[in-house]
Amino acid sequence: MSTMAVGKIKYLLRLGGAFSVCLMLGHASISSGQTERYESNLVDPNTPLDAGPKDATLVFSDEFNASRLDSHRWNLGLNAENTLHGMLDSSYRMENIDFIDGKLRLTARHHPKGVLCKRSKDMKIYGYSSGAVNTNGKFYLRQNMYVEARVKLPINEGGYCVFSAIPSRNHATTFTDPRERMQLHFFEYVANENQRMFASLIWFNDYLKKEIPSHLNSSEYIKLTEDHYVITADMKRARWIGDHSLIPVLDWYEWYEWNDFVTVGFKATPSQLEWYISEKGPVWQSPPYMVFQGGRVAPPVYLGLERPSHYDAWQRSVPACLENSLILDFSLREASWAGGPINKEQLPAYMLVDYIRVYEFN
Repeated sequence: MSTMAVGKIKYLLRLGGAFSVCLMLGHASISSGQTERYESNLVDPNTPLDAGPKDATLVFSDEFNASRLDSHRWNLGLNAENTLHGMLDSSYRMENIDFIDGKLRLTARHHPKGVLCKRSKDMKIYGYSSGAVNTNGKFYLRQNMYVEARVKLPINEGGYCVFSAIPSRNHATTFTDPRERMQLHFFEYVANENQRMFASLIWFNDYLKKEIPSHLNSSEYIKLTEDHYVITADMKRARWIGDHSLIPVLDWYEWYEWNDFVTVGFKATPSQLEWYISEKGPVWQSPPYMVFQGGRVAPPVYLGLERPSHYDAWQRSVPACLENSLILDFSLREASWAGGPINKEQLPAYMLVDYIRVYEFN
């Protein structure tokens, strides 16, 4: 990233409240011009009303002041069933989710004797476990919403943190066009201090039949309906990583002291998707550091690798419909790209979450 771009990121982070963002969202009825609270078990009554944007309704929040995970809002793991996928080197266990000083604490730990856990098609013994929570089946991020969380990220070799919004598994109803389904990654974070990375991006797994390249073999995609296909091969599916750098790494980690919290935000409107970050809130008053307005998306191309002989690309627009469950994930990875191998001497390690809040705008 250029010196000018780094300077801009640092400026935005320190800007505080110099800019306000007008968010026009949703179906909530607002008359007072102030943030309102939607009364439901999805909203924490301890969330302050002056914390969010004006003319907004608080529709989901957790201040994490409880003594146990609220089952009205959260599931354990990455999905409602807490099944694991093949890239993980740690399982998700409830013992790794607790609360300290009004913060959610996700713990990664070593199990010398191993723990037996469920994957999608079998069982596996894992030498490590960690913590993750999701809102699948309980709450979904939709168009015309804004989500914000304040987190303190770990420093450990093999630690990998993701805050994301994943499309609903219900393929038949909400999404009439597969091209509107996208994985929104508010951030991915490599916790190894020797190769620390903070990146924001979109993954595109879903395609029309006519969009499946002829050179893909049948093991690299699955058919859901006559005109809905999913590319499962990581290096063959598309992602969007910003317009100005290969990977939108925020270089502020070079000077930011990682012993404190940082606030991240994401806004979805029909015209664009926006990512925010700030040392101190309210982050929605700062300009976004990354904006998606639609355009060309393509499979990953990493430094040091030659461009593949078949380099596919697709056009994607800002989705008119979103139905994505939220995920807060702290996992352990042996892979070098994720900061591995795991250093068990640095465990247990912790990811802390001060709060998460979602607003819908008028």
